[in-house]
Amino acid sequence: MLREEFLECRQTLEKFENRIKRRKVVIFFGGVDQSNETLKAIQGLSTTDKNIKFSVILGENNPNKEQVISLCNRLANFTPSINVSDFAARLAGSMLYIGACGSTSLERSCCGLPSIVSSTALNQEEGAQHLHNIGALQYLGKSENCHPHDYREAFETLFNSNHS
Repeated sequence: MLREEFLECRQTLEKFENRIKRRKVVIFFGGVDQSNETLKAIQGLSTTDKNIKFSVILGENNPNKEQVISLCNRLANFTPSINVSDFAARLAGSMLYIGACGSTSLERSCCGLPSIVSSTALNQEEGAQHLHNIGALQYLGKSENCHPHDYREAFETLFNSNHS
């Protein structure tokens, strides 16, 4: 079910404590992100700790990619990428994922990556709620109900609880 690269990453996965020291976060809301959650997340997170490095991954078919890239280019700690070939390695080297719940749930689990998610499609809601209920991720709710401050507050709450 998972691509071979995730098995390889799992076998060589660093201790989470080491990954936290790199202070990297992946932002990915799927290949299309029709509702432009990526932009909302960046807007909310742009006022957080400037020592965090945000890797913003966009799909080629994202209708908002130029707007997102333009914002990232104005923020020193946000780096945009389109259609990455090293997704597994990026997840495995990060301390946090912020994005859509979807099929990346398996990939993030394989990489032992804590996650803050919203559901961007109806078929993600039940799974996201279940994973939230068992403590596997933090579910913010349906994307249309999420605002930039929701992503910032969830990040700050999680980050502060792990670094106090």
